Amino acid sequence: MKRKEQQSTLRRRKKAKIGSGEKNDEDRLSSLPDELCSYILSKLPTVDAMKTSFLSKRWEYMWITVTNLEFDFVRHFVQELELCIPKTTLDKLPDLLFTSKSLKVLKLDDNVIWELISSCPKLENLCINNCSMYHMKILNICSSELQNLSLIGCDIFPSCEVNISASKLKSFRYNCPVVRKFSLEHLCTLTKADIDIQGSLYFVKSNKEHAKRAIKIIGRLNNVRTLTLSSKCIEFLATALDLLESFSCNLNNVRHLDVTFWCHKSYIKVLSSLLMCCSAIETLSVGIDMTPAGSIDVHFKNVVTTVPMCPLFNLKTLILRNFVGVNKLDLVKSLVKNAKVLEKIVTISAEGVAKERTIEWIKRRAQ
Repeated sequence: MKRKEQQSTLRRRKKAKIGSGEKNDEDRLSSLPDELCSYILSKLPTVDAMKTSFLSKRWEYMWITVTNLEFDFVRHFVQELELCIPKTTLDKLPDLLFTSKSLKVLKLDDNVIWELISSCPKLENLCINNCSMYHMKILNICSSELQNLSLIGCDIFPSCEVNISASKLKSFRYNCPVVRKFSLEHLCTLTKADIDIQGSLYFVKSNKEHAKRAIKIIGRLNNVRTLTLSSKCIEFLATALDLLESFSCNLNNVRHLDVTFWCHKSYIKVLSSLLMCCSAIETLSVGIDMTPAGSIDVHFKNVVTTVPMCPLFNLKTLILRNFVGVNKLDLVKSLVKNAKVLEKIVTISAEGVAKERTIEWIKRRAQ
């Protein structure tokens, strides 16, 4: 009997110790400062950290103070993801990001793009195609091995700065709106440039401002040997003929010039100014674009004869694209007259059929 009483007393003491321990543990956890509790939660999976909000009122919003969140988005079929990561905290993008079968839209801020490019030291070809960059303030592209760069159809805000530094760049294509500042550095090896400057939905200033920015871009291409300018680019340049006439850019390294424009008198003046800058060209390709409604110049023929064309001492090949009509052939006749060593004339129809022509053929068609 006495032994049973001792065992019962011992069991009560154990229960008391267990209860006392649980109470002490609870008090000890409740007495921790918020910073330490937040640190503890940061070591838990995000979902488990969120579950602690049901413990008490103190823990209701404690989980939102953690500095790191883990989301297993790949296994939950996420379709759109936007990453805004401070430059100093970016280590690398997770491999699962590029193997997701459901991801359709990936938005990267300027810091991520900069780190992504700089983390590829052997990158030789880079094409940024149809990317929305209206939120970016600065686009930095710096690579010591980059050889081919294309910015195509990107929605860039006009106040953005574009800085390109690539000492081995050979080919550059720009098919985007003009920006406030466009910096091209260390491009001594650049030999080919295709400039197709576009308007911007966010641009509220005049086309003349477009022209100023376009002239600055073209002025930095003094090492290229092949230069292509679109009809839209020529259109912007035509709105600032006074600036273009005083354009002192040295494009004497250009050997192949490819331009496209509409049949309008101001565009002929742009061509004349460009030919003065590109005095060493050997191949000139001129294309006539579809004339937009309201832009038809009925006096195009007279304009051609009055706009002076500089002598083309090195021009050997003249390529004509989409030339239909006597008025346009007058432009050809003017070019032929100033080409001192012309060897070949090639016409390319709208269907893409190319034919080699003689100078006599041009003269007969222009009569």
